[in-house]
Amino acid sequence: MLLVLQRNIYRRIKKTFPQYSTQLASLAAKYVNIRANILYPFKAKRYTERLENIVKKSNTKVIFLYPSPVEWNFELFQRPHHFALNLAKQNYLFFFVLPFIDYKSNHGFRKIKPNLYTVSLEAINCFKKYQVDHLLISPKIDMKLLVNKLKHKHLLYDYMDDLSVWEWGTSEHGVSSDNFMKTNADKIIVSADRLFDDVIDHKNKVVLCKNGVDFDHFHSFSIKPPKNDAIFFKSLKGPNIGYYGALANWIDFKLIRFIAKNNKNYNIILIGLDADNFIEKEKLNNFHNIYFLGPKKYSLLPWYLSQFDVAIIPFKNGDISDSTSPLKLFEYMAGGKPVVTTNMKECKKYDEVLVSRTYEDFNLNLKKALKIKTDKNFIKRLKNTAIHNSWKDRIKTLINSLE
Repeated sequence: MLLVLQRNIYRRIKKTFPQYSTQLASLAAKYVNIRANILYPFKAKRYTERLENIVKKSNTKVIFLYPSPVEWNFELFQRPHHFALNLAKQNYLFFFVLPFIDYKSNHGFRKIKPNLYTVSLEAINCFKKYQVDHLLISPKIDMKLLVNKLKHKHLLYDYMDDLSVWEWGTSEHGVSSDNFMKTNADKIIVSADRLFDDVIDHKNKVVLCKNGVDFDHFHSFSIKPPKNDAIFFKSLKGPNIGYYGALANWIDFKLIRFIAKNNKNYNIILIGLDADNFIEKEKLNNFHNIYFLGPKKYSLLPWYLSQFDVAIIPFKNGDISDSTSPLKLFEYMAGGKPVVTTNMKECKKYDEVLVSRTYEDFNLNLKKALKIKTDKNFIKRLKNTAIHNSWKDRIKTLINSLE
């Protein structure tokens, strides 16, 4: 609740003073770190003993430390979560540092899965003295501070998105921090070809590790859906055109309105986090055939995907979409759903994906997708593509690059 309150306060200030959003984000990061540093001495011994006990009982001595930009229970299950889960499955000890202080954790550490622990923000101070094998950093406003603070043998920079995704990313501080990471990292991990091109000057230490899929999670599932949503989907008439993921400034809301306006028999299903109230801002709630269901747990996503006739990725064309390896692409495929996208570079590589250059193309591709949605050979191709893009294989690529 405190975190939600802090977020709401930050958003209100940001809305009133947008020109200071980067400075606010920087101050917020410093504030949380200062608060964590104040709390740590009172529990230092307890935290250190807990850390040493975890390491002692572990079957592996190779440790990853990851100060995450998102919470473990974040509304969207993202690349950081998959990295953590799959490295832990490969018998690496993975510490996932929360971006806030976990007041419910007496010992600073929570076991999530074998070899995988979340770490309360103040407990990260244990790692000032305790050296880890791999310090893994994703773009964060305080990443330079973390690198200088934490003891590590190897520095890994997960350059997973175009920096303009973050408000601070293109600021002087953001560019400086990014350059620091690219220069000092032992390995730069990139998620898309466009990002690989961005770091071509460091090509000897670049690892291409695109987003993948937990195939079994989306292919074979037995989930009891929420009763209200089960009733809702049964009540719908006409095809369901679905999207799940963040509803953010890289979504082409004009395209969504175009689809809804020109296909009044389609049900446009939107699932995900609408942090900046885009549903209202973009007047999507004015359409009788657009349904926003809010965010859903990762464990339930396969069921919601099963209710789609066609899955879409309606990203705006530009630097962000060109630099994106959509996490949902292979999840859609694993669920056996035809995929229609905008003109995204990473999606053009797959013959099964219906890529659209214009709004009219997108509309035509939706009609094509509806015709082939039950084609057994096409569905088999979709699932085979997903199988060959698993998180397990992605993580093996990363591990091989570190050995």
